[in-house]
Amino acid sequence: GVLLQKHFVILHLLVEFAQVSFPPALKTIGIGAFGHCKSLKTILCESVVNIEELAFNDCPSLLSVNFGSALQDIGDMAFAGSSLTSISLPASLKTMGSKVFNGCRQLSAIHMASSVPPVAKQDTFDGINLAACTLYVPKGAKDNYWLPNGWEKFKHIVEE
Repeated sequence: GVLLQKHFVILHLLVEFAQVSFPPALKTIGIGAFGHCKSLKTILCESVVNIEELAFNDCPSLLSVNFGSALQDIGDMAFAGSSLTSISLPASLKTMGSKVFNGCRQLSAIHMASSVPPVAKQDTFDGINLAACTLYVPKGAKDNYWLPNGWEKFKHIVEE
């Protein structure tokens, strides 16, 4: 079922989906909304502003997430346990919680659209293989990503 509230939706799924796309009115994906969806492969969330903690936790088939330009916050362990190999984060992103990609051992590329890194926690990128993951940033932004909390853990930062 779906519970609609004024500015967000809390989803409790009784069936499995391979792909989910959200309507423009949806601004927040609630805590654990799609957690443990074993067959979920693709997420299209063009208008989503907030992805709360554990929203897509333990979705081992999840390969693709397409964000729009509205996304501002990603909560703790939002994509933990997924099979993402690459992700592109929009310039609108302002904050990232703890262990967002925990256990995403195949994640080899993170593409940032902003020259200014979002606020991250010291453990935001814990649980991924940082030695094998490349952080791609806009041209001229590499120095901005060397020092901020959490971002300094990346061994490979490339401007694109």
